[in-house]
Amino acid sequence: MQRIPHTIASHIAPCRSPIDSEITEEKLSSLYKILKERTSSSPSGRHLGHYKVAAEHTDIMEVYTEMMQIPHLAGISPNCWNNVIDVMLEKNPGHWRIHWLQIVALQESDFNQCNRLAIGRPLLWHLEDTGLIPEMQYGSRPKKICLSAVLNKVLTFEVLRYAKDTMAFIENDAVSCYDRITNSLILLFLSKLGIPKNALRSLRSTWKNAVHRMKTQYGISDEYYANSFVEFLFGPGQGSTIGPILWLLCFILIHVSLRQTAPTLQLKLVRRDCALNSRGEAFVDGTSLGCNAQAAEEEPQPNHKDCRQLVVDNLTTLAQ
Repeated sequence: MQRIPHTIASHIAPCRSPIDSEITEEKLSSLYKILKERTSSSPSGRHLGHYKVAAEHTDIMEVYTEMMQIPHLAGISPNCWNNVIDVMLEKNPGHWRIHWLQIVALQESDFNQCNRLAIGRPLLWHLEDTGLIPEMQYGSRPKKICLSAVLNKVLTFEVLRYAKDTMAFIENDAVSCYDRITNSLILLFLSKLGIPKNALRSLRSTWKNAVHRMKTQYGISDEYYANSFVEFLFGPGQGSTIGPILWLLCFILIHVSLRQTAPTLQLKLVRRDCALNSRGEAFVDGTSLGCNAQAAEEEPQPNHKDCRQLVVDNLTTLAQ
């Protein structure tokens, strides 16, 4: 692979002021009121219904609000936040093969929702306001749906079919993307975007000291696994409220690393007076990249014999 000539720092400017990570009683109450009570959480045994009842009482919610902010303000991680229970769920009912099961990490509810209110939501708003999220990404974003990505892809195929243009596409699926996020890289990115340092210290300490146990129909296992110098654990875990946002940051880094001169899919109007450049569509970890046989402006347009090879070369460059 060729070296990227530009740096990520030149495209992503640091946030001048820290992101507002304050948790208020109103935010916390409104959040717990809309959460479904059947949602499993909290290895400590504290049921989600406990928080929903507390949301109806101002005095109790005031205490919870203050207690949830202390770790982020002081840069510490309570011991109860370090306990995680892993549950295996069926992706397709009736299929029990190990590669068809989804691992969900049950974390403490106050830790999970604190991350949502102090990091996830304000960070997503900041990314949208600053326009850092690529237009090709439709997942984990407000007012974006997967049907839009599918519709754009179908319309692209239709335009290229009418134009009788040669094209090539590659479908990428980042398997277990949340479990492959490099924590140290993401923490540096979060710091650059303006997340308070003590909040990041608390998050880093929780990830580093997390202890995972398995839950089956026989109960919770005595054996556990955790971070070690031999094998590191990556990502926030499936079920984390900030998992989608952190993967969105990874997607931004991947998109920024593309060369400005990387091949694209050029769609021209019938009048040939207007063209649209696109690299494809993405929804969370699923990405469709495509290009056609458009040569550089200073190069002559390829004939029919050379179109196929040029498309293959362009797609190889884009995929790399």
